[in-house]
Amino acid sequence: MAFVGGVVATGLDLSVLTNDKEFARMMHRNADQMPFALAKTITQTAKEAQTAELGAMKGAFDRPTAFTLGATRIKPATKKDLRGEVAIKDRNAKGVAPNKTLAATITGGRRRRKRSEIALAQFMGDREFIMPGESIRLNKSGDVPGKMMQKIIAALGSNGGGYMGSKYIFAVKPGRRGGLTPGVWQRMKSGKVKPLLIFVRRSSHQKIFDFENVAEKAVNRRIYKNFAHNFRMAVNSKQNRKR
Repeated sequence: MAFVGGVVATGLDLSVLTNDKEFARMMHRNADQMPFALAKTITQTAKEAQTAELGAMKGAFDRPTAFTLGATRIKPATKKDLRGEVAIKDRNAKGVAPNKTLAATITGGRRRRKRSEIALAQFMGDREFIMPGESIRLNKSGDVPGKMMQKIIAALGSNGGGYMGSKYIFAVKPGRRGGLTPGVWQRMKSGKVKPLLIFVRRSSHQKIFDFENVAEKAVNRRIYKNFAHNFRMAVNSKQNRKR
């Protein structure tokens, strides 16, 4: 959500503050302090909205990962550009950007395919997504650990079967006979097989995290109080410099 200083529908409407006649006169006499106070207010409020988003994420997601909790960013305002923003990051040097991975939980609908799902696409046929099988150990966030997924992909290679350590794993493609659900299976020493990963056709999310609403409420709750405080501080600082 972006918000802009000045008389803007999504930002700070200074006319709200003119009900306080003394403060209105202060603004009129110290208009030169307006850009500084507005820039500081917008940046401060963006940071507070970001904190509100973090709290909302912890409540909305089950055991959110550090990646999810670190997915937001802010754009600070300046005196020349009185615009601030709190948003989901659109870049990630190590992989898929957070705004793509979290899109389905914010808007609802189908999620984007993960890199691991793209890497295993040759074995998945008409299945697009991966779910953890009963025999794979998940991390504290309830996900397949990245290193484990890398080992699985490396062991399968291009043939769809190979050893991961001392255990043999193999991919079962959709339509293959034998009664096994499409996915990646592990053969135990006893000869039995257990599923590591299951290939599924759909992976949809309900909208569980209203990012814009959380930001908007945080902004509306704090921005006017922040401005009144920051403007008074700017005026006091100006007066002290004159002494």
